[in-house]
Amino acid sequence: MADGEATVWAETGVLLRLAIPSSLANMTLGVSFCVVLMISQFGTDAIAGAGLGLMWVNITAQSLFVGSQFGLGALSAQAFGARNHRRVGLLLQRQLLMNWVLCVPIACIWFWTEELLLALGQPPRVSAFAGQFVRWQLPGLPFMPVWMGLMTFLRSQGLVRLPMVVSLVNGALGLLLCYGMTRETALGFAGAPLSTSAIHFAQAATLRYLTPRALAHPTWIQWEREGLHGWCELITIGLGNSIGLWAEWCVAQPAFCRRAASSTCLASCMRQLTHFTRCIGLLLV
Repeated sequence: MADGEATVWAETGVLLRLAIPSSLANMTLGVSFCVVLMISQFGTDAIAGAGLGLMWVNITAQSLFVGSQFGLGALSAQAFGARNHRRVGLLLQRQLLMNWVLCVPIACIWFWTEELLLALGQPPRVSAFAGQFVRWQLPGLPFMPVWMGLMTFLRSQGLVRLPMVVSLVNGALGLLLCYGMTRETALGFAGAPLSTSAIHFAQAATLRYLTPRALAHPTWIQWEREGLHGWCELITIGLGNSIGLWAEWCVAQPAFCRRAASSTCLASCMRQLTHFTRCIGLLLV
């Protein structure tokens, strides 16, 4: 009995050592919510548009990127446990290439955000702010799957502290940048989404620089032609999770079916807070 209890406590300790840093790293998802709050000075329609735009980003891009990481995480952990280090690196390359291809239709959707939201029955002024908020995030779109993929790549090898530190530092710096760009420059409202793009770039660049130096095993490999094919296994696992997560976030973010609610500051902020808490739970599963 004592041996069994000791085993349970030992396994619990291992889980906590892995889960706590991952949880802290995921807390940076709240940065977007804080960015929305920082533009309250521009009026109710502006913050409602930013909230609606953030929901649009989450549903059209982030939910798909996050969902697709489940395939990379599962297969990379399996390959790492089997000491197939080259396969771990190839899986990362395939994941990045697959997500970059996905960025093309997402970019088109983002560019026409205002028109699509108007077609969905959203108020014109709120849709205009939402379209501006989303389009200014286009420069950061290709970097979103990079930092997500690198974080999954590290976690599959039991390396959780580096993603935590990078996420917390970049998140804090991103908030300071957002404050400065919205209040101390002529960019105004556009400074908020531009700072979000800068956060995505900084997160991806920092992880790209530090990841090869933090690895204890040769899982970081040079780009190979083999990464251009063999995507089916990632798609098979990731597609179902992406669809499930996308549907979950669509239900959690009812902006598309509640026209009146989208024009109020309080409702927009509360929906963002609800989304933030729900996605933290999803990423910890």
